[in-house]
Amino acid sequence: MGVPELGQFHAMSVVEWTNVTMTTGEQLELIRIRNPWGRRSWAGVWRDSGSGWASLEASCAQALLRRTAEGEFWMDVTEFQQEFDEVTVGYPISVAGHLQSIYTGSFLTHSHEIGGRWVKGHSAGGCRNNSTFISKPKFWLKVCERGEVLLSLLQYGGPEPPAEGGTQQHPHLQAIAIHVWKVEKKHFNLVRTLNKPPLVSHTHAYDREVVVDTV
Repeated sequence: MGVPELGQFHAMSVVEWTNVTMTTGEQLELIRIRNPWGRRSWAGVWRDSGSGWASLEASCAQALLRRTAEGEFWMDVTEFQQEFDEVTVGYPISVAGHLQSIYTGSFLTHSHEIGGRWVKGHSAGGCRNNSTFISKPKFWLKVCERGEVLLSLLQYGGPEPPAEGGTQQHPHLQAIAIHVWKVEKKHFNLVRTLNKPPLVSHTHAYDREVVVDTV
């Protein structure tokens, strides 16, 4: 989640992702990152006085360095992949408070939040291979007009670690998933429907949130 060199294990923000041309003619991807603590904690080759800037035209290097605000620094894509273990892509929010799709650019003006729980022996049905899968929480979504739908499943960390065979990366999160089926008729067989491949799906993951998007 963060750059560990100073013991800082916290989320940082990607402000800019840009392609530059090196003096050798090779293309390089540089990423501008903001540290929420307001410090430029990175000591790699793309720090303010790092050796990486010598591989760019002076005007290009100066322009990129001028764009860095307090608490921001640059990395190349290789360094980024080595230092960060998780990336969360968020939808931009308009002035009116609406999410803007990163796929279509459309504003998602309708939103609804529903609470639920997984209760052992009642609604914690496990994955689709389990006979108890049908007991898992289910919600109906009626789409009355053509457009984009974003579905997000968010869990709050609990005191219980994941079951044996799970990951230790997030010891207080359970494996969660979203599956969406399209139903054309008012009367249908639930078991038969759930045995068919979903329209869209996010497989089980030990994450705080899983998201699917469909148009």
